[in-house]
Amino acid sequence: ALTAEGTLERDGEVIATGVKLEPVVAHCPEQVYTTVVPGCIHKCAFCALSGHVAAARSEEIIISRIEHAFKSSVVVPVALTSGVSPDGSELDLCVRVVNRIKDKWRVVPVGVSICIKDKKDLERLLEAGCDEIKINLEVADPDILRKVCPHKDRDAIIALMKEAVEMFGRGRVCSNIILGLGESDQAVLDTMKELAAIGVVANLRPLEVTLAVEPALERALG
Repeated sequence: ALTAEGTLERDGEVIATGVKLEPVVAHCPEQVYTTVVPGCIHKCAFCALSGHVAAARSEEIIISRIEHAFKSSVVVPVALTSGVSPDGSELDLCVRVVNRIKDKWRVVPVGVSICIKDKKDLERLLEAGCDEIKINLEVADPDILRKVCPHKDRDAIIALMKEAVEMFGRGRVCSNIILGLGESDQAVLDTMKELAAIGVVANLRPLEVTLAVEPALERALG
């Protein structure tokens, strides 16, 4: 429980003081964060969307969510994320949405996190007005990566990151690194240094084990 004085308690014990609640704009504080395709054909063991096929949200619904957020808050950055659809339509949809955002709110920074296949995908997003791109490596340890994300090619991802940095600039390309899959601390540090050296920002994310992903994790890692 959080008291009016900013003290966070659990079972009657104080576990933190000086706590403040950040107002959420749309899914995130100070950001409009929305999903383009809420499903994914890939089968990453740690992901609740794994193997779940879902229709892409319509362009109008995505734009209306952004408009609603801007009416109720200051103009903030927009982040688009997506699973991978069977027909790969998420790229076209993201390009159209970014174009519309930039046409209507030119100064709004836009970041996109989708499955990038090649340099042409990056070029299309950059031309649409995308300011930042996220290309997820997900796992620091190459052996664990192969087990939990069998569709991912580490060398290909690093190569795409280098292309992205050349196009978007250093510090404008980022990548999630999940902690807690059995990787060593050294593997995490080495990967962070490797990404930093090419201009990529590594975002460290703790593994969240839920009933939806526990069976797949057990099958992949034991």
